[in-house]
Amino acid sequence: MKRYRSSLPPLDALIFFEAAARMNSFTHSAAELNVTQAAVSKRIRELETHLGTALFEREGRKLALTDAGAALYDKTVMALEFLDSACKNFGDDRVEIIKIAANNSVSHFWLSPRLKKYSLTNPAQAVETRTSDRLSDIIDTGNDLAIIYGYGDTPGWDCKLLFSERLVPVASPGYLRSLGLIDDDSLGGLDAETASRLVLLNFDRLAPDWVNWSVWIAESGLTVLRHAQLHRCQNYAQTVGLATEGRGLALGSHGIIDAELSAGGLQVLGSTVVETGRGYFLGANATRRQSDGVRALFHFLEED
Repeated sequence: MKRYRSSLPPLDALIFFEAAARMNSFTHSAAELNVTQAAVSKRIRELETHLGTALFEREGRKLALTDAGAALYDKTVMALEFLDSACKNFGDDRVEIIKIAANNSVSHFWLSPRLKKYSLTNPAQAVETRTSDRLSDIIDTGNDLAIIYGYGDTPGWDCKLLFSERLVPVASPGYLRSLGLIDDDSLGGLDAETASRLVLLNFDRLAPDWVNWSVWIAESGLTVLRHAQLHRCQNYAQTVGLATEGRGLALGSHGIIDAELSAGGLQVLGSTVVETGRGYFLGANATRRQSDGVRALFHFLEED
């Protein structure tokens, strides 16, 4: 007779352990599990006592798995995924919720319109969108799909290129006319006086590979734009929104704002394009078995 009850720790302790190990944080795992941090700490201590070994190394607020913890984590993830898959086979009335993550700009300009079209297909699954500018949130293993900025080599994700990053200055036609900037090559002949009248809608670089105006100017060689006024925005989406309202120039990423360009709300200024070599990739979580619904949404997004 197999005595699972006496040999195995409580299942909820393993669930708490998986969340804490995945997030490297008792605080964040507590929020996900809807419990207190103290409850997570207590469960982890009970699990370590049951196993007779430390699972985490704690240095102040830093949390890292020990070798024993890393070994247990890999097998715990597999076991919980297997149990989750088995339980999903019961109950015809169960509704699958597909979790997809993207950063703010992609979610607002690219993903949301496509999810609206997807919702009209038959059969469309329920979709939960996670929006964050933190890479760790986007590639969280709890997500089924993710739109990842980079080179398409993110570990644990099967990626397909949606579009490469090609950055150009954009503004509303009315804003450009007010400054007499209507020629495709008007940036090339811009003088310092006219440049000083321009407002560049800028955003903070939250990661080293992000490109804002200072990086774009250096890459493009159009140093005359350093005479322009900088207006700080909260994020990329806000820069595009203010540009549409005629408040200044934004950096437009082809692929993300194609709809705004096609509709005429924005217009490309000049002919200089900065290609970063990075792109936006549609990724499927390779650490878990994908359902038919997840695969269907993946194909819908890659083909749209």
